[in-house]
Amino acid sequence: MIARGEIGFPICSLASRPGPFSAYLSGEPSAQDGSNSIFLVVTWANMLCTIIGPFIVGVLVRRLKALAKRAW
Repeated sequence: MIARGEIGFPICSLASRPGPFSAYLSGEPSAQDGSNSIFLVVTWANMLCTIIGPFIVGVLVRRLKALAKRAW
């Protein structure tokens, strides 16, 4: 499944608010720093999937078409 930036970025920004990330890091004194680093990782993963994902899917579709054409 390919991440979509227009959906992933707002969800990531909502999740960075106090809630899911802060509950995970509740015992640490620097919970805000941990939350920011998790937000950064999730944002970069979403960006990479949004940019690179469609190219990889396109290559796979062309490869499958070539294999199907060769099989007939």
